[in-house]
Amino acid sequence: MMFRIGFGLFFVLPFFLFGQPMTPLKQGFIPVVTAAQGGGGSFWRSDVWLTNASNKATSVELWVYTGTRGESMGKVYSLPAYGSLNINNVVGDIGLSENSIYLLNINSNEN
Repeated sequence: MMFRIGFGLFFVLPFFLFGQPMTPLKQGFIPVVTAAQGGGGSFWRSDVWLTNASNKATSVELWVYTGTRGESMGKVYSLPAYGSLNINNVVGDIGLSENSIYLLNINSNEN
């Protein structure tokens, strides 16, 4: 099973397109996700793209620790074979409080 997650940054030069390749992963983390007010009236949010590059359906759990006593909160997302999912504002989609920062944990399982 190949599962990919990542934030892609692309730089366009006059004749070339360079990008950061994404490595398939089954578990890992994104160090900082947030939905918060920024300076000058800006608002920051974390969007996450999930892509299943395999020919089998998979489920992906995204979760964070929410307190000092080990409480966690998360959500499971289902992806069909070769499917993708864009999660706009992952903090809000999971149901977390805005104006905080979190470490987003990722676990995927083949169905």
